[in-house]
Amino acid sequence: MDNSVSTINPATGEILQKFEVKGSDWLEKRVSASSTAFGDWGHRTLTERIGAVQRFEGELRREREGLARLMTLEMGKPMVQALGEIDKCILACQVLRENFPAWLQMRQYSTPHGHSVHVVGLGPCLGIMPWNFPLWQVVRFAIPALLNGNTVLLKHAPNT
Repeated sequence: MDNSVSTINPATGEILQKFEVKGSDWLEKRVSASSTAFGDWGHRTLTERIGAVQRFEGELRREREGLARLMTLEMGKPMVQALGEIDKCILACQVLRENFPAWLQMRQYSTPHGHSVHVVGLGPCLGIMPWNFPLWQVVRFAIPALLNGNTVLLKHAPNT
């Protein structure tokens, strides 16, 4: 039995690439590594985490055309839509890094019980992604989680 997942060009049926399906031992190591990384990442300053997002944003800008071509090949997304998805991701990175410091501030609410809200990182977060927006779904999930000090594990749809 073939223990792999293939990305297939939906327009031609051509197999673009095969990926080995990893076992539970491999997954356990990744979960453990994410938990260990949280100990470091969660203690980094917000400025450091924002810097990482800014570098990622720069990579999206540099790799824009290639990423769009990959989306077009792997899932049949028209190039103009693929470029639009990447542009939306770039904008989201910018908006999040510019506004996240204010969003993390302690908030006091006037309730009968006197509760306030403080946002803190909790640890590794798992995102199971759909196929139709392979970058956008990751960015809208992962960037806020990372800015908040969490680590992120992703499981993509098998065709992206």
